Amino acid sequence: YLNDKRYERIDNKPLLMIYRPQQMEKEYFLRFINILQSEARKYGFEGLYITESGLHEDNPLELGLQARTEFRPQGMWMSGKKVICDALSNNVTTNIYDISEYITARRYITNESFPVYKCCFPSWDNSPRKAYSGGYCFIMSAQLFKKWLIDSIIWTKENHNLDHQYLYINAWNEWAEGAILEPTTRRGYESLQMVKEALEETRK
Repeated sequence: YLNDKRYERIDNKPLLMIYRPQQMEKEYFLRFINILQSEARKYGFEGLYITESGLHEDNPLELGLQARTEFRPQGMWMSGKKVICDALSNNVTTNIYDISEYITARRYITNESFPVYKCCFPSWDNSPRKAYSGGYCFIMSAQLFKKWLIDSIIWTKENHNLDHQYLYINAWNEWAEGAILEPTTRRGYESLQMVKEALEETRK
């Protein structure tokens, strides 16, 4: 797969993301990374460009990785203003947050001592999976998604060289978590329209 000409590369190295590397003991994880890099070189690559994704807690460089790839909403569970919804069953434990202020205040723009690849989402509601086990629903408008995306595009262009300019959207059709770019009967093409406008307004 890595040899396929379509495979994404950064610094001429195949890109690999590892979700929550902190779940493995650091000593063993470092050994694992060394094995991956060694095997990649055996197959003629200069190495792998490996990023961590998930908890947003540790410095990825200390884990032998090259960068962090954000995986929002990981790292922002308590962001925004909590909303009380009386219409929900008393048994529902979903946490509902209005993240309008989070976005207008650009709280997703942070400075780190290592490379970061930004991620945002058009909507989020994982109550279909976790309504009774502490799920989360984040409320925002389509225009705020567009602002978040525009800010992330601008930040990416200012902080990464051209071949490092990656930005992620969670997700195309993650129906069980309400993260949906795909057209829907309720919102039509709204989310895709916001992406189109964000790209056009940040194009140089």
